Amino acid sequence: MKRMSREEREQCARQAEIFEASVTASSGSSAVFVRRFMRSELAKRMDSGAYVAEATQPEAAVHEVDAKYESEGYGSEKYSRNEMHWMGYFYRCFCCVTGKSSKEAFRCIGARELRGLYYPYHSLEAEHAVERVLEAKGTGVSSQIEQGVRALKTLRGIA
Repeated sequence: MKRMSREEREQCARQAEIFEASVTASSGSSAVFVRRFMRSELAKRMDSGAYVAEATQPEAAVHEVDAKYESEGYGSEKYSRNEMHWMGYFYRCFCCVTGKSSKEAFRCIGARELRGLYYPYHSLEAEHAVERVLEAKGTGVSSQIEQGVRALKTLRGIA
């Protein structure tokens, strides 16, 4: 599993701050904010590394994501600030470590499912939490190798 650079860790911390700020700055539920964020232009800029040059406050970033959607107050369940902080950090780490986009990361593990992993995984290093999620989903490096070996055996008529 790839180790993150200092710059990538700073990006993770920045996204964590945005997610945490959404608890008070966003009018909708936390799960809805996460879904909107992970599919937003802001997330795309973070994926490409262009967001590093922006000096936007976390609350302004939350409003940028919310401004795209007309309906205010969609959903009502708010996650804790700690849960949101960890989720923001986790998602950015997931993108940095795997090379996947924010949209792909969200497709792999949704907000409600990730929230359910907060207590067992929040004390792990983010890279290890990503590795465990990938293993549980059957998309980790070792499972990809196993799939490749099975495919080769099938092609050669060994299995």
